[in-house]
Amino acid sequence: MLSLVITQLCLGFTAFLTGGLGADAVQPELPMVISTVAHVAVGALLLATAVILAIQVWRHAPVAFEEGSRLPPGLRKVMIRCTQMADECLRARQALRQSSDHDRMA
Repeated sequence: MLSLVITQLCLGFTAFLTGGLGADAVQPELPMVISTVAHVAVGALLLATAVILAIQVWRHAPVAFEEGSRLPPGLRKVMIRCTQMADECLRARQALRQSSDHDRMA
């Protein structure tokens, strides 16, 4: 993830530098397009990686919280409810997959 952040920063700087190249051009120059598209693509990849990492941490954290933590009761309830909602989403996704598999077989 650190390499993605460093790559994102470098691509952002490159996109910034190439932004001034074609200021008078009718359409953007190729280096500007390539650096900007790469910057956006790596940003999306970085966002997806961060979300997946957060979900993985979130799914494993409630076990420690349920065993007795020092969290305020309100926050503990929110975390437990979020875990339950994530489990419900997983079950709904699995049911949807099973029904689509069943439809394909029929």
